[in-house]
Amino acid sequence: MLEVLSFLDVVDKFNTEQLKIQQGIGDPYWCQKLLAYIEKSYLVKEIELSR
Repeated sequence: MLEVLSFLDVVDKFNTEQLKIQQGIGDPYWCQKLLAYIEKSYLVKEIELSR
């Protein structure tokens, strides 16, 4: 599912999920998956830009 969303959509989803976690209604596992995807995507983009 994450591959379908744009990078900015994933970052927005992560921020929304973090707010839900702070309110006690979010899913920490889903938030962790989003963060891992963001980190992986960011590293890939950095490598591509540095070429």
